Order: sequence, then C-alpha cells, then structure tokens
Amino acid sequence: MEPFLGMRRRAAEIAARYPAVSPDEFARASAIVAPQIQDLAAERANVSKNFPTGGEALRGFVANGFASIPVLVSIVCGLISVLAVPGGLVTRALRHAVVRRDGREIGRARSAIRFLVAWSPALAWIACVGVPMFGEPQ
Repeated sequence: MEPFLGMRRRAAEIAARYPAVSPDEFARASAIVAPQIQDLAAERANVSKNFPTGGEALRGFVANGFASIPVLVSIVCGLISVLAVPGGLVTRALRHAVVRRDGREIGRARSAIRFLVAWSPALAWIACVGVPMFGEPQ
C-alpha cells in the first residue's frame, strides 16, 4: 500500500495545481490522446480474438493441466528409476539388462539420456500444454 499513498499524494498535488480544465483544453488533450486510445482498443480486440475467455479458457486449462499430471508423475518416477539402477527398476526386475555394443551394461548417465529421449514427445507436450487453451492464432 505504501507506493499507492505516494501516488495519491502526487495526484492530489496535481489536482490542486490544475483545479479545472476548460472545454478547449479538454478537446485539445482528447485530440492528442485519441490515436493512442484507438491503437490500444484495436490491440485489445486483436488479443481477445486469439484468447478465449470464460468457460472455454477454463475448460482448456483444466483439461490440459489434469492430463499432464499423470504424465509428469510417470516421468519423475521413471527418471528416479533409471538413476537408481541403470536401465530402470522394471528392466532389472524382469532380469533384463540394457547393454552397449561391447556387451557391458550402460551407465546411469546414458540410461537417463536414453529415458529423456524416449519421453521427449511427452516433455515437448508438457512444455506447451497451455497453448491449446488459447485457440488458433488469427
């Protein structure tokens, strides 16, 4: 609230210095500001065409948000798994191994990179999950 108090004082000082605006001054100021107001109105209309409002935006946000939560949980659990055991816990539980060309088991770093490459489409989707709720740009 502190910044607003300073603004309020400044506004009161300005109002005291210029107590009344003549119709001529008002018309002149309106003519100067009118193009800027029209530009802002046109920009706002353009933005509102590209961004839905109300229920439509909320539905998109909720649907994409709830759809991404299980995917994020799967990615986090899988990443923990491949960092704990090279190749992952499920692979180890099945008594399988992920090996390099020379027959040695892969390391944790290679396992994590392999995991992230495999999940990269899901990661890309999560990175832009908010975009579909705004509709197609016009």
